[in-house]
Amino acid sequence: MRARRPQLAFSCETSILIKRKPESLAQAEAPTLAERLLLFCVASRTEWEGVVSNSTVTTMMIKEIIARDPAGGLYLTEKGRAVLEALL
Repeated sequence: MRARRPQLAFSCETSILIKRKPESLAQAEAPTLAERLLLFCVASRTEWEGVVSNSTVTTMMIKEIIARDPAGGLYLTEKGRAVLEALL
C-alpha cells in the first residue's frame, strides 16, 4: 500500500508550491477496506491474522489507531475508538 502524498498546487502569481488542504478530514484519513476490517476485528477481539496483511497492521500502528499490548495482542487507541465510532 502506498503512502498518500500531499496534493500540491503551483501558483503562477507567487511562483511557490502551495499545499492544498483536503476537502474534509474524514476524506483525508478515510480508512481503506483492510484497515476497517482490522479495526472491527481488534474492537471485537476476533482473529485478524489470516484476514489482513502485516503491512496493514503496521500502517495502522503508524497512524496511531491501534497499538500492541505487552502480551503481543492488539488494542484500539483513543484515536482508534474515535475512528470506529465515526464509522458506526
